[in-house]
Amino acid sequence: MAIKYYGSCTGTSSGKYDLWMTVAQNSQNISSNTSNLTVKVFLKRNDGYPSSAYNLTESENNIKISVGGVSKVNKNITVDTRNNVTVTLAQWKGDVTHNADGSLSVAINAVFTMGNTTLSGGSVKGSFKCTTIPRASSMSFSSTSVNPGSDVDVSISSASKSFTHRIIWGIGNKNSSAELAASVTSYVLSVPVSWASQLTDASKGVLNVSLKTYNNGVLIGTVKYSIGFVIPKTDDYLPDFDIAFERIDNNVPVDWGEYLKGISQLGVIVSNGSYKYGATFDSVAITVCGVTKRAFPAVFDLTASGDITVSVTVRDSRGLSRKKSRIINVCDYSPPSVNMKSITRCDADGSVNPRGTYLCMNYDVSYSDVNSKNTYNLVLKYRNTKAQYYSDDTCVVGSPFVFGDGNIGEGSSYIVSVGISDEVLKSGEILCSVPVADIPFNIRKGGKGAAFGKFAENDNELSVAWDLYVQGNLTVDGTLNYVNLNFQETEYSENAACEIRYYPTLREVLLRIRFKVLTDIPKGDVYTVIKIPDKPPAIFTPLQSVVGHFTDCSSSVGVFNTGDVAIRTETDIAAGTYVYISGSYIV
Repeated sequence: MAIKYYGSCTGTSSGKYDLWMTVAQNSQNISSNTSNLTVKVFLKRNDGYPSSAYNLTESENNIKISVGGVSKVNKNITVDTRNNVTVTLAQWKGDVTHNADGSLSVAINAVFTMGNTTLSGGSVKGSFKCTTIPRASSMSFSSTSVNPGSDVDVSISSASKSFTHRIIWGIGNKNSSAELAASVTSYVLSVPVSWASQLTDASKGVLNVSLKTYNNGVLIGTVKYSIGFVIPKTDDYLPDFDIAFERIDNNVPVDWGEYLKGISQLGVIVSNGSYKYGATFDSVAITVCGVTKRAFPAVFDLTASGDITVSVTVRDSRGLSRKKSRIINVCDYSPPSVNMKSITRCDADGSVNPRGTYLCMNYDVSYSDVNSKNTYNLVLKYRNTKAQYYSDDTCVVGSPFVFGDGNIGEGSSYIVSVGISDEVLKSGEILCSVPVADIPFNIRKGGKGAAFGKFAENDNELSVAWDLYVQGNLTVDGTLNYVNLNFQETEYSENAACEIRYYPTLREVLLRIRFKVLTDIPKGDVYTVIKIPDKPPAIFTPLQSVVGHFTDCSSSVGVFNTGDVAIRTETDIAAGTYVYISGSYIV
């Protein structure tokens, strides 16, 4: 379809004439990037008057046509517009070359002149837009992403079979290229493994691909693409490392070669870190017994027994991580303890005798065997409550155990100290008191002291060993001989109600303690729940503890010589639970 452009004429009768030009696109040559055009210039009188301008002398008339600034027609012509005819002044047919991208808007101008008439000439111009010729080829990919060391297929759609192509692909400062001959429409892009080094701070990036199209060696277009460049989560790219363990024995004999719960510690060493294709170390997480540390080497307390999983996860700068786990076996362990059932006066053969001059001790021992490697040692010593020093240590073997060598006086009371230890810990001592021998009534030598149900031990004192029943009124001239001791709560206790009384004459402290658990108390370990800053025992003293009136704490601890009142439970104690502790100890 032709496009018509109108111009204007010159001369005294110029307004009576129409001048126009038509431009038509005939065809296109894709390979040569050209369009074929036809340009025609016309002249006609516009008022229908038959007697109009003419000049049949060819040398006096001229017509010029230029296309894209290039002269295409320049010739002399005859002009005769009489009888209302449409005069074709000139025409041109030829090819015009498009721009490199296939587009073209071409300027077309026509000028004519006439001599010796009232119409002296005219001009017409226009800008003709040709249909854009497809130039740059396009490309499609078999995948939207590619891994290092992998390939991706490409297909090329070209506007001409004569076009050649160049493909360039790469990431960072790494790239490859390929020259494709005419009619080649497919290719395989190979991505070397080494290109992974161009992506060190992420596991996903972009592979840039360019397709250049040539016609007879001339670049006619470039199209750019990008597809995913993905570092896969495979052994070839994941970080790697070695794990080593250091057994920190603390009190555990080195030759046992055992981990003990609550005593041993585990050192975890991460070494020989390997980070692939330019990646670097980012972070580490080491988990043992529910505790995670984020630096190495790391040391962990062993709070559980049995097979313990040690988990190490190392993450690199790409965000890729590798997890390794190892298992160690931890032996269950509790400090040795002794449960004192009774200490009674007896004869040399162990027969119970309230006035015996020997002592018989019944007890149970609890200790951890540690795969038959551990043993315990139980010793005792005793003294008259009025004596300054204890007897020599006696090794205790078997229960019941008789001791005293017949030297236990009827009229004296005694303190017995029992200590237990194993190959790991010296657990502490238990103090037990043995009263004077039973006797209905006794007057102390010198007549200044007396006692019912026991021997009199002190001057100016009446002692009663039996329960005292008073049917009438009881009058005490003076005050009862005791002192209330202060206490302090700890992070595990609140709302504590404590009756802590010190009896100076007996050198005995009586405890009745109730407190509300402030923070969860896990089972198995020792927790200080109350502190007694004044009058602590000289050595460790066990106490009786119950939780919520019904669950035994089964505690082998009690009051330490620091004044710390501690418990160890067989079950977890939740915050808000009430704990009750009672007992006594000798100062």
